[in-house]
Amino acid sequence: MLAAVLLVTLVVTLWQGDIGMVIAGETLTAKAVGVTLFGPWLLIVELGAMLLLAALVTASHVGRLAAPRQASGRDSSGKEGA
Repeated sequence: MLAAVLLVTLVVTLWQGDIGMVIAGETLTAKAVGVTLFGPWLLIVELGAMLLLAALVTASHVGRLAAPRQASGRDSSGKEGA
């Protein structure tokens, strides 16, 4: 349902809009983004990177603990299964 609404919105926007329109402004380069992020925002970017790394390690650890154990042919009482 949502996909249909988005498709209709896209078609209406393209139908009514001027396809030849261009957004005015300067081209944003990777160097400009880097200078902006690592200028006054250096501490925040580094803290965000550490937080994302900690989340990745935690997710890996939790995923490893949640993995099902291999069946050894024994039931919960420790007796051999048939």
